[in-house]
Amino acid sequence: MTQIRLLAVGDISLETNDRVDLFTDIQPVLNDKDILFGNLETTLSSRGTPAEKTTVLCACPGKAAQLCEAGFDVLSVANNHITDRGPEGAVETLEVLRRNGILPVGASSVGLTEGYAIIERNGLKCGFAGYTEGFFPHRGRDIQVNSIDRERILADVDMLKSQCAIVVISLHWGLENVLYPSADQIRLARELIDAGATLVLGHHPHVIQGVERWKQGLIAYSLGSFQFDCTHVGLVSPNARQSLVLSVTLRAGCVEDFDIVPIRVNKDNTPCLAEGQHKEEIVDLLNHISEPIKAGRVTKPWWLEQVASYHLQGNMRAWILRIRKYGAKHLFACIRWLVSPFTVRCYMGLARRQAKRLWKTVC
Repeated sequence: MTQIRLLAVGDISLETNDRVDLFTDIQPVLNDKDILFGNLETTLSSRGTPAEKTTVLCACPGKAAQLCEAGFDVLSVANNHITDRGPEGAVETLEVLRRNGILPVGASSVGLTEGYAIIERNGLKCGFAGYTEGFFPHRGRDIQVNSIDRERILADVDMLKSQCAIVVISLHWGLENVLYPSADQIRLARELIDAGATLVLGHHPHVIQGVERWKQGLIAYSLGSFQFDCTHVGLVSPNARQSLVLSVTLRAGCVEDFDIVPIRVNKDNTPCLAEGQHKEEIVDLLNHISEPIKAGRVTKPWWLEQVASYHLQGNMRAWILRIRKYGAKHLFACIRWLVSPFTVRCYMGLARRQAKRLWKTVC
């Protein structure tokens, strides 16, 4: 029976410490594929005005050649950095990827791309679509970034499965640095598989999260960073340099098998094979964080207790830097964040976790 080997990796920024050969150390792994997919966490542009953000990610258009040489076939651009140089930068990014033979998904521009892609390999058509959480002030006629909207995604899954044997959905979601998806994320991912998606791939937390089989499909809630500067303000997790390549064997309408290749992000921001103790730590971590998902133990209160500390620390560091750089208007935005409903729930989750630790100590 015909099958496809798909490799999926995490976040890519193309930032390095003057190193040119970004993917050389991992290239033998990347070569063993029919399709290579990743999340491009930067613009490829010399146009536009940089956004007022803590971290603005932008690479020169010429670096797209390295993605092409590495063998990438499809890249999601539906993320919080695609408009870091405004709509002009986003449009140029789509143009540059197309010129280098790479299909972008997750954003569209008039006359350039539809926001999804269909690739045929070994006689099987594979459809890709990408979506992101967040608000994009530049969204308009020039660029449309696909938002995570349940009804929209379900409609796209239905459209793609009518044309393709395999449907892959990329979701840029969740909280940075945290090891667990929320109960709402788990519910949506499973619903997409129920609706006909074959594979759901998560990005954005910059750490790996659990992987689970669901019916005939597979869900990887976060693939972590792949080629990324893990020293960015906000990336406070000790797990930030742990990653993986997800290798999936796909048949029409189902995942036959999957495997992981443990990866570490070097200090020069490039990926390499994890070996020895580092490899064991990544495998053990993935098993550990997948278990609560499979067992149905991820509830809203439990999740807040796990994620509150990293979420509050990372965001506070980012706000301080932004206020120093851009001034008072970001101070007011920080104050609104400090008293927002979700931040308040994080305070409560952190307090519950500390109380439980104190109780265990006393008892």
